Amino acid sequence: MDPDAVPFPVNEIWVAQGTYLPDGNSPGGRTLSFNLLNNVQIYGGFAGGETSRGQRNPKTNVTILSGDLLGDDDPGDPFGLTNDENSFHVIKSFNVNFTAIVDGFTIRGGNADGGPGNRSGGGALIVNGNPGFPAHTLGPLFNQCIFEDNRADGSGGAVSVPGFLDLQANLTNCIIRNNQADGSGGGISAAGGKARLFKCELDGNETDGAGGGILTGNSVELIHCIVIGNSAAQGGGVHTSALIMSSCQVIGNEATLDGGGVWAFSTLMSKIINCQFTDNIEWDARPGMPSSSGLRGMSTSQR
Repeated sequence: MDPDAVPFPVNEIWVAQGTYLPDGNSPGGRTLSFNLLNNVQIYGGFAGGETSRGQRNPKTNVTILSGDLLGDDDPGDPFGLTNDENSFHVIKSFNVNFTAIVDGFTIRGGNADGGPGNRSGGGALIVNGNPGFPAHTLGPLFNQCIFEDNRADGSGGAVSVPGFLDLQANLTNCIIRNNQADGSGGGISAAGGKARLFKCELDGNETDGAGGGILTGNSVELIHCIVIGNSAAQGGGVHTSALIMSSCQVIGNEATLDGGGVWAFSTLMSKIINCQFTDNIEWDARPGMPSSSGLRGMSTSQR
């Protein structure tokens, strides 16, 4: 998956079904990742004989990008002792914009438990580290991807956008399930930026901090999404400053403090349209806090 390895420009990479490691299936360090590039689109789900992209089937031809370098992770205990050799980040995006696309992959087994720079984004780390990188930039697009069984000591078990200048994470038709972060954002953390999710599912992610499914520092837009069975100290499903949520289902999320389904700081900058909130639980809601499964002032499961 290295466009520089061929003597002519490459804009698309087609990947056949199978499991791929950042170290190329040979021993390598935990710092190795699949590195995204601007203007390069990567597509999984091929059987191997297709002649057009439309012939692929990611559901049938499962294409896995794995951080499990030794192949010894226990499916019944993905965050157990056997993942201490896994890659810190399965995918890394550094100063990459929306011209990079990752489509049709399962991304699993990242374990961001290292030192500074390697504590967030077990599945994917999206970083804007260039002072000249324009503000309000759309980051790479993930489409038809599954992020599962990734973890982080810091934030963003599956995806982390720790950068600045409002860099935005973009996911469509993705499933983010069974990821874990000790700090915040069990599934996704965009602590310094924004996120937009369209037709995505956040399922069974957890954190000891805020935002079991997703945490953003600025705003999050969720359209036709399902947020189910996530857990956190605050904002079991979603924790954000401002929220736009349309045609979503928020079901069975839990917070040990407040915001069982959603915790949003600003009600003036937030909108919830045609959404269903069901069976979300907040165990210790604190008076005066933006407390509910919806927004401040809404009761636990009425919207």
